[in-house]
Amino acid sequence: MEQECFHVKKVLNNNVIFSKNQEGQDIILTGLGLGFQKRKGDPVEAEKIERIFILKEEATGNRLSELLKQIPIDYFYLADQIKQHAEQKLSKELNQNIYVTLCDHMYYAVERFKQGLLFQNQLMWEIKRFYPKEYQIALEAIKLMNSTLNVKLPEDEASFVALHIINAELNGHEIQSVIDMTRLIKGICSIVQYEFKIDFDENSLNYTRFILHLKFFSQRLMMNEPPAEEASFLYPQVQENMPEAFQCSRKIALYIQKSYNYTITKSEQVYLTIHIERLLSESRKL
Repeated sequence: MEQECFHVKKVLNNNVIFSKNQEGQDIILTGLGLGFQKRKGDPVEAEKIERIFILKEEATGNRLSELLKQIPIDYFYLADQIKQHAEQKLSKELNQNIYVTLCDHMYYAVERFKQGLLFQNQLMWEIKRFYPKEYQIALEAIKLMNSTLNVKLPEDEASFVALHIINAELNGHEIQSVIDMTRLIKGICSIVQYEFKIDFDENSLNYTRFILHLKFFSQRLMMNEPPAEEASFLYPQVQENMPEAFQCSRKIALYIQKSYNYTITKSEQVYLTIHIERLLSESRKL
């Protein structure tokens, strides 16, 4: 089988170049001396290629190209390791924009560490609570960063890394959307707990289902996506048969309207009511 021939699109340094494959996708080629004395349009010496990274979106390639002019390539290799590990653990593909956002974050996190500047994430507890898988992956990423870059970043830094992983799960939207989603979930949980004076059993199936529902709900709200499937026909039934949970869902609807200028549909209120009723029933059995 004939080996694909690549040509230099841009030389990043002696060991890294940007090129395109036969499908027209931007790619990053790495290898010792691969870019040495190379110019745009030159053929790439295939025997020197050690790794090929395919960038599916041109915009990601452009942003990454600019970023890697400013930071060591080691951060890209590290971001790729973390991305692959996260995809394996989560059983899903992450948006490649994580190469850009995570490289940028890691570089400045290390620079801040060297200057003795440590930031606290005000949503650390909520991220750990609502996104436990992503947080655990982020903890492992911090260990990898510390050993690879010879630093001692604290575990608190994991909450920031987790945000980038969650963001990449949501197709690389602005990270502020993930922060807003987390705050919305926190706000809804607080209303339920305050209304019924209960503590959630975070190991229960009902709690897991509730949080999963809130994740999808908050994503739809923040991304302006259409509501879930129709369930408004159940509205009179839940109103009559689940009065306490229904009243709580109305308070949540008012909170969302006031805080996010979003009117939840009857279907969404039905689903909220059902989940709240399950949590309430579970707490009363304890």
